[in-house]
Amino acid sequence: MRDHVIASLKSLERKYPWHFALAIRSMDTIATITMPGVTLDSHVINVLMRDLVGHDRAPSAFILYLWLAARPGGRCAASLQTLASETGLSKSSIQNAIRHLERRKLIEARRNGPAAPLIYQTRRPWVRASG
Repeated sequence: MRDHVIASLKSLERKYPWHFALAIRSMDTIATITMPGVTLDSHVINVLMRDLVGHDRAPSAFILYLWLAARPGGRCAASLQTLASETGLSKSSIQNAIRHLERRKLIEARRNGPAAPLIYQTRRPWVRASG
């Protein structure tokens, strides 16, 4: 499975070099992903990737989560078609990924009006609120 994940991430790096810079490490993490101006919580790589890609068999959900997390504040208003073209996934894969991430409480989707696009917000349930 590790080789499959690394190959998938390398493929993304080749397809979207402006989004992903990939460094493979052999110690504690499988891969470290750096995106300009984006810092990923180590939980995303060390735990979430393994859960979504390996256990849940939903790599498209992991790709969508990464793409949304790279947006300012982890928030984005976009159509399914926009999400599909930006991530390189099919529209049906995006729909399945959204359902999966909502079920896992990793994103929240809401609409500001009847004709407004959905606004997707990443969530980090593993981080406890301070105070």
